[in-house]
Amino acid sequence: MTNFDSAYYSTKEASDLLGISQRSVQLWVEKGSLKAWKTDGGHRRILRSSVEKILSEKNLIKLNSLQFGQNNRIVIIDNNTDLLNLLEINIKSQDFPSSVHLASDGFMGLILIGKVKPQILIADIDTPNFDVFKMIRFLEDTDLSPKHLFFSTTLSLTEIEIRDDLPSRAIILKKPFSLYMLGKKLQDICLHY
Repeated sequence: MTNFDSAYYSTKEASDLLGISQRSVQLWVEKGSLKAWKTDGGHRRILRSSVEKILSEKNLIKLNSLQFGQNNRIVIIDNNTDLLNLLEINIKSQDFPSSVHLASDGFMGLILIGKVKPQILIADIDTPNFDVFKMIRFLEDTDLSPKHLFFSTTLSLTEIEIRDDLPSRAIILKKPFSLYMLGKKLQDICLHY
C-alpha cells in the first residue's frame, strides 16, 4: 500500500470502522458528512481523516458506559448539549441501574443505536438536518428498534398526528417538559425489566 492509498479507506473499510452499512457510507458521502472521491472504476475512496473525525468526535458522541449487555440502556439524541447534560444527570440520579449514551446529532445517534441496542430511545423530533420520523420507520423493521420511545418536540400534537409516522407506543414530550416526570416514567419502565 502506498502512502497515497493509506490516506483513504474503501467503502467497506469505512463501513466496518463506523459500524454502519456500505449504503449508509455512500449516503453520508452524498450528504457531505464524509469526504470522498471516486476512482475511474467508480469505487469510492473515503478520506481517512474524515472517518477518524467521526470516530473521535467526543462532542457528538459520548459513551458513558461500555457495558452494552446490561439492561436499561438508554440512547438520547438532541442537538441541545445543555439539555443532553441535564437529561444525563437526571437519569443517573434515579434509583435504577442504567447506561446513558448521548449523541448531539442524528447520524451519531444511529451509530449509537447500532452499537448499544438500547431498550429506551429519547430523541428530539426537531433535530436539524435529520429526519427522525424516517429513522423510526427504518428501525421499526429491525431488531434495533427500542422497546420504549420518547420524542421531545416543539411541534403541536396536531402537527405530529398529521405526519402519522410515530409508533403508537411513542410518548411525546412537549418542550419544555418536566425532567421529574420523565425520570419517574423511566424509573417505572426500568424497574420492571
